[in-house]
Amino acid sequence: MQNISSTAEGFSLLWIIILILACLLILSLIIMIKQRVIIRKINPEQLKDIIRENELLNALINNMPDRIYIKDKDSRFLIANKHVAATMGVDDPSKLIGKTDFDFFDEAIAGNFYNDERSIVEQGISIINKEEKGFDVDGSERIVSTTKIPVFGKDNLIYGIVGIGRDITRLKENEHKLKEQADNLLKINRLLKERQKEIEQMAEEMRSQSEAIKQANIQLEKLSLVASKTHNIVIIMDSNGNFEWVNQGFTDLYGCTLEEFTRKHGENIRENSANSNISAILCQIYITREPFNYNTRNIDREGKEKWYQTNITPILDEDGYVDRLILIDTDITDLKMAENLIKAQKVELEINRDELRLLNATKDRLFSIIAHDLKNPFQSIIGFSELLRDNFEDIEKERIQEYIDLIHDASVNAHELLKNLLDWSLSQLNHITLNPEQLSIKSLITNTIELLKPIAISKEIKLIDKSGEKDFACADSNMINTVLQNIASNAIKFTNKGGAVTFETESRDELIKIKIIDTGIGMTREKINALFNLENITTTAGTYGETGTGLGLIVCKEFIEKNKGKLFISSQPGLGTTVTLHLPVS
Repeated sequence: MQNISSTAEGFSLLWIIILILACLLILSLIIMIKQRVIIRKINPEQLKDIIRENELLNALINNMPDRIYIKDKDSRFLIANKHVAATMGVDDPSKLIGKTDFDFFDEAIAGNFYNDERSIVEQGISIINKEEKGFDVDGSERIVSTTKIPVFGKDNLIYGIVGIGRDITRLKENEHKLKEQADNLLKINRLLKERQKEIEQMAEEMRSQSEAIKQANIQLEKLSLVASKTHNIVIIMDSNGNFEWVNQGFTDLYGCTLEEFTRKHGENIRENSANSNISAILCQIYITREPFNYNTRNIDREGKEKWYQTNITPILDEDGYVDRLILIDTDITDLKMAENLIKAQKVELEINRDELRLLNATKDRLFSIIAHDLKNPFQSIIGFSELLRDNFEDIEKERIQEYIDLIHDASVNAHELLKNLLDWSLSQLNHITLNPEQLSIKSLITNTIELLKPIAISKEIKLIDKSGEKDFACADSNMINTVLQNIASNAIKFTNKGGAVTFETESRDELIKIKIIDTGIGMTREKINALFNLENITTTAGTYGETGTGLGLIVCKEFIEKNKGKLFISSQPGLGTTVTLHLPVS
């Protein structure tokens, strides 16, 4: 951003120098014409050429976007382009000649300009790219980069100044936005670093747990010779997997001796193992002559679930063949429970992460609406009301009515936006209490039609009620009222003059269907799919240019689902839209 700013400043300075040279050339031409006319040494053809050059240079400065002017040493305008004239409120730059800033601005602003110019005339020091308050053609305040330099004569005396003003309001706004974006990126980087540190800590903990398990296995192998004194289950088998000896831990687990166990379950591990792949495991041990580990779920004599890590180690004879098998079962129930707890916590963290992402999107959308959508109608209200307050006596009656209508429309938009924001925010915070009751759908539709009738009449749209007299639903009255009003308002908004919005109901078993059908402009399937995407809400202007927030349908869907219902939308471009609500009857 610093490089861009430096390049822009360099380009701006070069442009200013070119403009100043052009202005000085014009001034020189004017002086030269006067001198030559006075001393009568110029013929008509030379005069035409000079005038043509003067016209071309005037055209040049008039077609430049900057405000260019030349003043004498008393700050009276000698030359000005059309942009200067426009900001002064005159239609012709020639009307500025001989006048000063005091003729057009208040004393404070004009005084600042005059003091700067006096300093230039008295000290001969230029002012380069000074940022100061200026005005646009409509009188609105702007930020202007001003350059003023003294004009010296051949006698090295200052006879006036050349000034150039450039509107840099947009540039300053962009600089501010870039700074905000840079600050946001810094915040995101800090957050990423914090998250990275947490991930590294979790990885270190997992590595520690893995190392602990590895060390435990090593210890188990070393302690296999003292198996009779351990709480682990130790079984010694012959090379075929037949049980020969068990320790006290085995007896404690199963509540019986080895003989009692083999009579009931068989004496070979292939018969009594809880692992269905035990035969394949033994084959692998015979081939590799290496220990094998696996986990086994078992039930102790009290009926409690137990998890064991089983290690089968081959004991080889002098020829390297398997002579004995030693099986050690280590109770890892607590470890398994911890693993399950970690898995559950991981799932919970993922759910929380998704919820956090959604909450962030919700927050960002809320701030965006407050910063933009909510600000705009109030700016219109304030702007037009101030215009009426300050100029009421000078405004035509028809224009007053037009301003009042604009203030009214902005107020209605702001009210609708605030209502949707409030409903949606309360829903997000679960602060809305659900009070289901038996509702007459006919009455709710009648209330909605009466409420929206003035808007429909203004667009010559018919509101048609085809609902049944005996159709009822079990739902919250306030929520369903909000839903019907929102959907019907949307139907009117996107229906052309002379169209119709129809309300229909249909009862089936324990369900009632409410349909709001319009003959409006319709929409594509892609548009329907995007309506409920909170992370990328888009809005479309109505047939009369009506605006909205994009939150209305999201609020409707949440309210319907809170009442154990569903919302469906079907539409085709140019053929209208049908919104169907499903609500329980009881």
